[in-house]
Amino acid sequence: MADTTARQNAGRNGDQLPNEDNRVVFFERAVCDLCERQIEKKRYCTLNEGETFCAECQGEATGPVQELPAFRQQRHVIRGATVYDTLCASFALHGSLDCLGSRTILDTPKSEERQLSARYKWASFNQVHSEAMAFGAGLRQLGLAPEDRVALVADHSMQWLVADLACTLFGLIAVPCHTAWDAPTFQKTLRLTACAAIVCADRLIPFFQELELLLPEAPHVRVLVDMEDRFEFAEHLLDIAADGAAQMSADAAPKRDADRNLPAENEGACATWRMREVSRLGRKHPSSPTPQEDPSAVFGLLFTSGSTGTPKAALFTNIAFNLKVTRTNMVVRGHTTFGFEPLAHSARTNSWSDLMHGLRHGIFSGDVTTIFEDIAALRPTMLDGVPRVWNELYDRYLSLLAAVRKLAAEDANGCGLPDTAVEAITMSKFKPRLGGRVECITTGGAPIAPKVPAHLHVTIAYLHMESDEFEPFRTWSK
Repeated sequence: MADTTARQNAGRNGDQLPNEDNRVVFFERAVCDLCERQIEKKRYCTLNEGETFCAECQGEATGPVQELPAFRQQRHVIRGATVYDTLCASFALHGSLDCLGSRTILDTPKSEERQLSARYKWASFNQVHSEAMAFGAGLRQLGLAPEDRVALVADHSMQWLVADLACTLFGLIAVPCHTAWDAPTFQKTLRLTACAAIVCADRLIPFFQELELLLPEAPHVRVLVDMEDRFEFAEHLLDIAADGAAQMSADAAPKRDADRNLPAENEGACATWRMREVSRLGRKHPSSPTPQEDPSAVFGLLFTSGSTGTPKAALFTNIAFNLKVTRTNMVVRGHTTFGFEPLAHSARTNSWSDLMHGLRHGIFSGDVTTIFEDIAALRPTMLDGVPRVWNELYDRYLSLLAAVRKLAAEDANGCGLPDTAVEAITMSKFKPRLGGRVECITTGGAPIAPKVPAHLHVTIAYLHMESDEFEPFRTWSK
């Protein structure tokens, strides 16, 4: 018992845990001291690596140089005794690095449709941690206590991940729910899990407010939180100081919107709050984290989607989730991932793995019809997806290939070009649609036609992996 307590305290104090299995090797590309560009292949260093040069600049070195790999290695302890310990270690290590990314809305006249930025903007690990702390403290002010359950009902978004992190920081148990469930399914789930709060997407607020039988069927629900518009929340997150310091406004107290007819807290009804209101309340009344300390405690629930019948749930412990999201000991820093799949399923552990290992996690714009536009804007290096996504990508490639072949035949007076030339032209136009930086594609959860992974391996020119368990942090070579 004393040894366990010592390990927990060591993790929370930032000290290194002795077990080598808890260490992660981070590979990071070196930068040339002269031209300040990332080194792609070999770096050339003076004695004791005092100066680092790329191949083009090595002639400027003042002394003899040694040839070394482009990647530097650093070992850090990431995995702690609990998820909270691991979370703290990761955010302390990666504080100023990019964490969550989103496209933002450009300033356009009100008469025009809103337009999104061509590039992603990023909130740092410090900013995300600050917001999660504020939101968690706000939930405490609203009466939630450790071990209370919180239903998370939304698509893949920054708000979802911040709420999930807040639950971990303050010992709440997250209950991810699928947005497609009907009213009876939600009523049964909320009753069985005894959820004290619901944090849901803005579009679902009317659904829960109009569900007259919600409180009789789920009497534990006391708080309903509106996640708000994803783009407004992204702007809010980006406005937090870069070092994560809380930015208190003069009117820090939450404002209640009259047009929503929000019930007063003392009326015994389920009070509705906006997510940023809860965060402002938490910044006005900050609280210290109250995380789970027992690795064997129930950390969360995982429900099936319900597509084949009544949704079924599984409990997983703190230690099981901790091992799941830190299952690799080698990470290449600088990788960018793309999140669009429902966080109520396996995408949750993938996203947590990104955060635990300091990767950049870009999030889709909320519209599945523009996923490939988001990918082109994000320029990810790693992509996860179910077979349906890669089937769509394959169909788009075939359409482009047919169009290029037709144009080539017309330009060559009907003689056409060799297939290799046509395919090369097609790929030069196709790769930018994925941002041009994809190094790894993974798929799982359902069977996929053999021709699709074969196409991805040949056309993208990087190894494709099919697995029921996504492993986005293994490093593959071409």
